[in-house]
Amino acid sequence: MPPHLARTWTCEELLRGHATKKYALIIVNQPIRKDVLQRAWQAVDIKLCADGGANRLFDVDHENQYLPDLIKGDLDSLRPDVQAHYASLKVPIKKDMDEYSTDLMKCIQEVPEDYALVLLGGLSGRVDQTVHTMSMLHKMEREIYVLDKESMAWVLRPVSKFI
Repeated sequence: MPPHLARTWTCEELLRGHATKKYALIIVNQPIRKDVLQRAWQAVDIKLCADGGANRLFDVDHENQYLPDLIKGDLDSLRPDVQAHYASLKVPIKKDMDEYSTDLMKCIQEVPEDYALVLLGGLSGRVDQTVHTMSMLHKMEREIYVLDKESMAWVLRPVSKFI
């Protein structure tokens, strides 16, 4: 396949903190590294927290410099102090009780199709959550990158790619 028809997959611009295409960041409920958060935050256009992901953001952001565009999920993991904090800063908090989708899926529904997705967290912690993240990478046709404390992942589809 000619190079102009192939898709290039790279996390470089995310890790540099400057992106040339549209990205949405979704923070999930797993520990995050502040240095990775800082760089990814600068590179993305839309920032969401999947339920307890807001707790993780709050716990690393003592200067209140990172305000998500939306916190969404069934809100069973969102701590009351964190909910009150972000509500006081006018961050929208959307409760979605759909029992057939995870908090991550609920956040993905908020992101326009032409945005690549960046998940912060999702490759460590509870095994069921890690399996869900890997399943999502495989099932979704969207461009999705997962950045974790020590790892990054994405799925390459069976067409020509440049990494």
